[in-house]
Amino acid sequence: LCTLELSMTDAILGTTATMKALDGDIRLELKPGTQSADIITVKDRGITHLRGAGRGDLRVGIQVVTPTKLDHKEKELIKKFAATHAGPEPSLARFQQGLFAKLRDRFLNL
Repeated sequence: LCTLELSMTDAILGTTATMKALDGDIRLELKPGTQSADIITVKDRGITHLRGAGRGDLRVGIQVVTPTKLDHKEKELIKKFAATHAGPEPSLARFQQGLFAKLRDRFLNL
């Protein structure tokens, strides 16, 4: 797993990114609305299989970088955007446990 840092505007609008790999560049098409922690799988561009032919898949994690220093004009533009796109109130994300974790917890009485 490798991580690709993406600007906030590129995450919102979508973009094409090029990553350097050991065997050449990889071109990624990032869709509009890409979120932090999204994972993109690139088929057959990962590590070579230990025993046998072929290669695994490369998994690319997305990290959206939020700007920390904005001038007055940029702040006003973001405030206008926020006023027209009011999202839900901040809240804790719901944790969803997988099937095997649920079974493990049942057998171990956790």
